[in-house]
Amino acid sequence: MVSCFSLPNPVPEQIPQHVGQPGGVARAAPLQTSSEYLMELVGVMHARLAGSLEELAAAGAIAGLATVAQARSLLNAPAPQPASLRALTELAYHRQLLLERRVEATRQRRWSIPLLDALQTWGVVDADRWIVACLLAHEVASPLRRVGSLLSGGDALTVEVLATVALGGGTASVVELWRWLAPGEALHDLGLVELGPPAPWLRRQVMPAQRLLALAAGQVGLEPGFPGVLLRDDEAAARVHAALSEPTRAGLAEVARAGAGELIWLRGAVQTASAALVHAVGDPPLLFVGADAGAAPEVAAALPREALLLGLVPALDASQAGAALAGALRCRRPLRAPLFLLGERLAPELVALVDEQLAV
Repeated sequence: MVSCFSLPNPVPEQIPQHVGQPGGVARAAPLQTSSEYLMELVGVMHARLAGSLEELAAAGAIAGLATVAQARSLLNAPAPQPASLRALTELAYHRQLLLERRVEATRQRRWSIPLLDALQTWGVVDADRWIVACLLAHEVASPLRRVGSLLSGGDALTVEVLATVALGGGTASVVELWRWLAPGEALHDLGLVELGPPAPWLRRQVMPAQRLLALAAGQVGLEPGFPGVLLRDDEAAARVHAALSEPTRAGLAEVARAGAGELIWLRGAVQTASAALVHAVGDPPLLFVGADAGAAPEVAAALPREALLLGLVPALDASQAGAALAGALRCRRPLRAPLFLLGERLAPELVALVDEQLAV
């Protein structure tokens, strides 16, 4: 819909993964750091990859016994026995179940794990989180990277291998991966996953965005190099706001409280509009992208991603925003705050988008 208007964690406790309770019942211990969460993800992916390796080998999808033996050696996995595939599948399931219990225990403590918090905020909480986990494990765990590269035939994971390890294998998992990476899903719209050069879909390379790697390392705050600035309420903004007419101030107050997903054009000089808006919003600050940066394709994903993650209100000079942003706005998930377009005029691509949505 378009409107047009002229706590840090406490000191970590030294506790094991399972903590005994009266009666001998064990409960999962909370995660304490981003690195611990990442290592748990690696453990789940290691178990999944071991099972996937045997599935691919049994299906004849791996060229040569030497490659299978090399992959097993990298995973420190013995040659399979008749029941070993089932055992590997059960191991992967139990490791995944333990991690989910530890995540729940962490949330109950209200401890902050940057990567975990970010995925939750972005809505990456279904099968797409295992896609992220597989890609991150491939980046940080040397044995998993070697095996993944061996199976993919290159440095990055291919769609076929990623779908097998993260989603269970088979044609259905390849189609499911296609859906998770398509426009309209968080992995695509927020730029969390990158695709390699054009190739047949099964051979297409898939990589995690640097933003995910930074969060996995525990780095928080606005992404380094993001082409935007934080605008906060101050005396100058208050003076601009006070100079507006009473109906205009009332209208600004209304749009500042607009519902999630609202696309709002504040038609006027960018400097005036941004100052008045930042005062009307008050808190949180505006994450503002200027005209030059607004035309960059990466802003289409980075602006909503950073605004959602940091709880900011996204706004941009819309006079030069290009086709990439208009395309992203057509398919994006609703934001939890309105997106403000500032300026006397809109870029042609955004004019068409506004006309489309006003007609709905």
